[in-house]
Amino acid sequence: MKLKEFLLKIKEELDCDITKQRRRYLESYYDELMCYIDTHPNNLDVPTFLELHCCLHPESPECLEYDI
Repeated sequence: MKLKEFLLKIKEELDCDITKQRRRYLESYYDELMCYIDTHPNNLDVPTFLELHCCLHPESPECLEYDI
């Protein structure tokens, strides 16, 4: 699924009657995806959770890249 389609799907679900917990999760996830789009405008695919995490927290140990 493409990222733009995925964002529309999230927006549609936010417009429905959902639980508060689900709404908080989707709003947070949507915001994170928007940040990802800002830093990776050419990427059209939905990022994995690790890619999203590393975009938001590049200093995390699991996101560091080492030259060998």
